[in-house]
Amino acid sequence: MKFKCGKCSTAIEAELRDAPAVLQCQTCSAVLILPARRSDGSGQPLPSADEIKAGLKAEILAEIRPSCSQDLQALRTEVAAKLAALEARMAGTGGAPVDEEALLSRLQARLSAALPKSESEAEIPAVATPVTVCADLQPVEPKDILAKIKDEPTRNFVESNLPEKKIYLIAESGTKVDTGGWLDKHAWVMLAEDSLLICAPGKKEFRADIPLADLTTSIWNGFTRELVLSPAKNAPIKAVRLQRDQAELILAAIGRVESSK
Repeated sequence: MKFKCGKCSTAIEAELRDAPAVLQCQTCSAVLILPARRSDGSGQPLPSADEIKAGLKAEILAEIRPSCSQDLQALRTEVAAKLAALEARMAGTGGAPVDEEALLSRLQARLSAALPKSESEAEIPAVATPVTVCADLQPVEPKDILAKIKDEPTRNFVESNLPEKKIYLIAESGTKVDTGGWLDKHAWVMLAEDSLLICAPGKKEFRADIPLADLTTSIWNGFTRELVLSPAKNAPIKAVRLQRDQAELILAAIGRVESSK
């Protein structure tokens, strides 16, 4: 009986059998399923599509299972060999198993050699000393600056966040932060006696009060026009865009000079 390949329309001649069979097109390599012969006279109903799929699956698994088992065994052998080689390399004895106690002793010896031999030689961690604004700077009058803010909600926000200390700078930065709204808000920068406050209004107000002692290595980046806050280890913001004179004021307050023109 002749059939036509559903992919390339090549005529294929094959004989129907009592059970469905698989045939491959010699032209396009498409796999064809030949139905069972209807005129077998047995009176048995033809198998369903699910039964045909189950039979084909069983045949395919029977063919690939031996090769999969061989590949798995080869993989296990390879992994075991690599583990043995790694163990031998760690032990340094050319194939002997790892002696955990000896390995621990060697590590302890190397650690002891790296540490100071006496308590007097140990490096005492530096304690951050408080940093305050140098005496040469003059504080500003917040009322004069607040009067220049035209937007009333912004003015009220800035006023409510004024530090209860001497203030040396109040400026709106060019840096925007996420405050929970559709649009990010510009951050406001306030330089107080011993800290730099960065805040922004919104549904979720942004506020970072950074001690000046944590800004002792800050620099001015002239390329990005930002004051890079450093080390600022726990600060949620690492840089803020300001006018150059504003950044220089903050650097002068902590005894720093800009290192990037």
